[in-house]
Amino acid sequence: MSCGAPEQINRAWACRPSREPGGSGEAHDVRTGSSGHAFKLGEMMRISTRGRYALRAMVDLAQHGSSGPVARQDIAERQEISAGYLAQLFLPLQAAGLVKGVKGPGGGYRLARDPAQIRAGDVYRAVEGPVAVVQCTMPCPDEGPACNRVDRCVTHLLWNEVSDAVTEVLDSVTLKRLADEAALLGEVG
Repeated sequence: MSCGAPEQINRAWACRPSREPGGSGEAHDVRTGSSGHAFKLGEMMRISTRGRYALRAMVDLAQHGSSGPVARQDIAERQEISAGYLAQLFLPLQAAGLVKGVKGPGGGYRLARDPAQIRAGDVYRAVEGPVAVVQCTMPCPDEGPACNRVDRCVTHLLWNEVSDAVTEVLDSVTLKRLADEAALLGEVG
């Protein structure tokens, strides 16, 4: 059994377009972070579309599900996510006990628990797996350490702290809080 690729978090950068050093002067997919370091897009730590869209869909359910099941197509339209992709996301969310599907006329999806009892971290882990910013922090109890340097690598300790901090933040935010904040922002869905 393989642990798979590490999950990543989004890092805030004050980005501005840059030019490749020694290049033709044309803009490329290169940005300069607030530290002045140039990086190519895709090199930053990030949450995948899967994690972001799943959380948006769950917040939508928290906002619109109080009077009954919410149709997948309605969520898709409000969130600008394809209904087919939402169907894929709802499978692991259902398996994790976070949503329930309701079949038949007037069917759709509803939260399996009160939105105050579902954390952003629950949603993230259901669709992405454990939070691990680098491979060596990925929990693999059946396989042993993901890296042979774990016992003597000082940066492993740092990456564990970062992974734990991200987990703590995700677990400190509930769907209710996000739905309430969306209402304050005037966000419809």
